[in-house]
Amino acid sequence: MEKYKLLRVNLSEGVVKEELISPELMHKYVGGKGLGAYYLYKELRAKTDPLGPDNKLMFIAGPLTGIMPSCTRYAVVTKSPLTGAYADSFSGGNFSYELRKAGYLGIIIEGKSPNLVVLKVEGHNVMLEDVSSTLKGKSTTETSEYYPGFSVATIGPGGENLVKFACVLNNVTGSGRPGAIGRCGIGAVMGSKNLKAIAIKSNGKIDIPEKTKELQKKHFRRLADNKDLREFFSGGMFTPNIDMCNEAHIVPTRNFTAGSFEQVKNINEAALRPNVIQKSSCHLCPIGCGNIVRANEGPFAGAEATVSYEPMVLLGANCGQGDLSTVLESIRLANEYGIDVMSLGDVIAFAMECSEKGLINYKIPFGDSKKQVELVKMITTREGIGDLLAEGVRAASAKLMKRTGDFAVHVKGLEVAGYDPRGSRGMALAYATADRGACHQRAYPTGAEVFGKTLDPFTTVGKAALVKRLQDYNAAAWSLITCDCAPYSAEWLTEALTSLGWDADEKWFMALGERAYNVTRLFNVREGLSRKDDTLPKRFTEPLEDTGWMVPLEDFEKMLDEYYELRDWSRKTGIPKLEKIRELGIEELAPQKKMARRRGKRFSPESYES
Repeated sequence: MEKYKLLRVNLSEGVVKEELISPELMHKYVGGKGLGAYYLYKELRAKTDPLGPDNKLMFIAGPLTGIMPSCTRYAVVTKSPLTGAYADSFSGGNFSYELRKAGYLGIIIEGKSPNLVVLKVEGHNVMLEDVSSTLKGKSTTETSEYYPGFSVATIGPGGENLVKFACVLNNVTGSGRPGAIGRCGIGAVMGSKNLKAIAIKSNGKIDIPEKTKELQKKHFRRLADNKDLREFFSGGMFTPNIDMCNEAHIVPTRNFTAGSFEQVKNINEAALRPNVIQKSSCHLCPIGCGNIVRANEGPFAGAEATVSYEPMVLLGANCGQGDLSTVLESIRLANEYGIDVMSLGDVIAFAMECSEKGLINYKIPFGDSKKQVELVKMITTREGIGDLLAEGVRAASAKLMKRTGDFAVHVKGLEVAGYDPRGSRGMALAYATADRGACHQRAYPTGAEVFGKTLDPFTTVGKAALVKRLQDYNAAAWSLITCDCAPYSAEWLTEALTSLGWDADEKWFMALGERAYNVTRLFNVREGLSRKDDTLPKRFTEPLEDTGWMVPLEDFEKMLDEYYELRDWSRKTGIPKLEKIRELGIEELAPQKKMARRRGKRFSPESYES
């Protein structure tokens, strides 16, 4: 196995050093999600302020980065200022490829710089560059253009202003697909550390064994020759889902009050495809899901943005917005300012419903193009009502305290993704049990329930097992790291690792995912989360206006009980049982073990469960 190393950067002291990752740790956690979760748990004290200097920010690639097609992604792991819980988010582009060429599997950021800085990695030189007078307040594009020839991961004004759902953008300019570390407010953590960007330019290379090169060619051809795959992404990333979800009545519409949007033809795949002006791919990927679309008419004619399913429906249908130019301008501004387009869509939809119910003084009805774009700017600058909304739906609702909790749509503080679970019962369980909040990428049972039609979407049968299996698989895949656009099996991924000298098979792969998911659960348990947080917003227990569908609480609780049973977690608390912790070899991470030691008591299964 190759020797992997990290770059550790202490911003408070201005110290940069390298460290090796032990082979045992690599085999147990690999990279990306798994390794990031381990380091975060081990190195972060409980109840650490997410926006304080003691929080850590970890940029971590995987052993297949730059080697296998469609594996050029990276994870950023931290404690979320939006949820107060574990957070990871993933992005494509070329950033991770440059990171691996520079000789690092990852970067761990600690402390807080006294001045606004950029971490600059150029060849073998690593330095912190003061940019207080040059890049403060600059957009993601302006910051990226300041470092021509570099791969840049940067925040915008949203991160500097500590918008709780600020994100990190990479490949905004230059070659490669632009991407975002979008969810959980990771850009705010970066801003809190006075770190404007990481810029990498490497002349190194990744050594690839000959047998691995053969696999590389094999999978590149497999993906390149897949006409259905290329056709599916010809209008944008997963944009065919817009029509499919609308027909299935699970498209979030007007703050999740309906499941289908009457103006969907204005923002769907058919509307997008003729307006694609540029396509892009991540390094070593033939799929080309990065499509830039330009609006040719409307109040924001000329607006251009890279499109995908979630922002199109959350800034479109969920805001009652049927004008393509408004949706594209909202996405464009969000990317320039560095704020998460998914949370943004839900936050604006929440504000629109508050406005129509007379609960806030700012007037913004559903479908108002001018006010929607105006609000994107106000949230970024924290101007007026934007200051409240910049805290996210949960915090904004708590401060308003005017019956808004009934329609504040989030799980654990993270705004909900673009699939209404009232027409996909398994998705309800997936949202509730996702480690970072209402996420569709931990598990996506909608694929089987609605599109694959292999399970009845309105029953509880088989949903717990499906969600657990998908969560474990994805946790393993996000540790290697592959992309959810590319159809890789556990067999193909472990074959690639084996060719690099790893001891890996499908059983090991699934155990890797289960281990990573239990580590993130233990982190959340230590932060005070329990079964009470594995729940749904009230809106999902109420009927949709167009279909009358809802998620009955008794059905949800039944799925959750079954899920905990399959996971070997306590039904009462949701805490992983000691037997499961031992099985996965993560006893050192059990929080009760540390508590028992501090109290001078002998650790036992009984003390753990209590």
